[in-house]
Amino acid sequence: MVDALRKGAGACTLALLCGASGRVFNFSAGRTEVRREEGGWVKVFEDGFCATDGTVLLSAKRGAYREGQAEVVLEGEVVVEDTAGSLRAGKVVYRMDEEVVEASGRVSGLYRGWKFRAEKAKYFRREGYVVAGGGVVLEDTSGEVSARALRGRYELEGRGYIEGEAVLTRTGAMLSADRISSDGRSMVAEGEVLIKKGNMEATCGRAEYREGKMLLVAGPSGSISEGEIESTLKGDTIEVFLRDSEVERLVLFGGAKLISQGPKGSNFLSGRKIEVFIEGNEPKRVLVLGNAVGVYEAKGKNPSLNTVTGDRMEVVLSEGEVVRVGVAGGVEGTYRWRGKL
Repeated sequence: MVDALRKGAGACTLALLCGASGRVFNFSAGRTEVRREEGGWVKVFEDGFCATDGTVLLSAKRGAYREGQAEVVLEGEVVVEDTAGSLRAGKVVYRMDEEVVEASGRVSGLYRGWKFRAEKAKYFRREGYVVAGGGVVLEDTSGEVSARALRGRYELEGRGYIEGEAVLTRTGAMLSADRISSDGRSMVAEGEVLIKKGNMEATCGRAEYREGKMLLVAGPSGSISEGEIESTLKGDTIEVFLRDSEVERLVLFGGAKLISQGPKGSNFLSGRKIEVFIEGNEPKRVLVLGNAVGVYEAKGKNPSLNTVTGDRMEVVLSEGEVVRVGVAGGVEGTYRWRGKL
């Protein structure tokens, strides 16, 4: 494109010097027309329009430079390229004084490692960010992360947000919320948050992720499915610890509860704090700390009801079934057997 501009692109090359700043814009096209309209001169370019403004390269089927508004209007297969990325659209208005590119009509682009599609977008070149709206779809160039929303904004160093039916997917995990934002170090999801990964699911009002740990607040609850066994987790707050993007441990604080139900019976655990240790997406060990309560009800031909309390309780599981229970500190309990001899 640059070589074509230097050669004149077949018809003409114009240089517009803007005031005392010495700013030069180079234009070329197959044919051109200059006319005076309300607000100043308008230079119209047809049959393959190209222009440069510093590191910004613009091309389209046709374009117009509006002197009074200090803007370039491009239409038809528009391409805008800059050092930070590029975009394609049906129409672009480039406001030169503000250094803002406003695109509309099936916009697609690449900006600082992210590919995006939207109905409209604005690139604020001087400030260094992009705002998009209307069915926004994002995907990082590695293909590991993708997102979609009604609108969004992306800045330097990973800062930005998506909002309005926002959905983010990464390495087999899905996060949806009213709004998902990042400051480059942490990520926050707000408003009807839903998180899914494999056989695990969680909901809450707000979730924050930072350095391998996610904190769920505002009515958090979670569930884990293991064949016919369904487990539900609740607490005032839930912390999720991850290693290599896999869930390694769950910690429930304040009114912590874990309820499991299956064809053989149900298990209820509660305490001030519950820790669930996970391997291969399956709970393997559960620690209940502080006012620990455990209730197990067996079904089938020999139903029974077991209740135990203590200061600390440890439950070991295999394939979702309880294989060992240990209780310590002021232990009390009851056993009710309703079977037949």
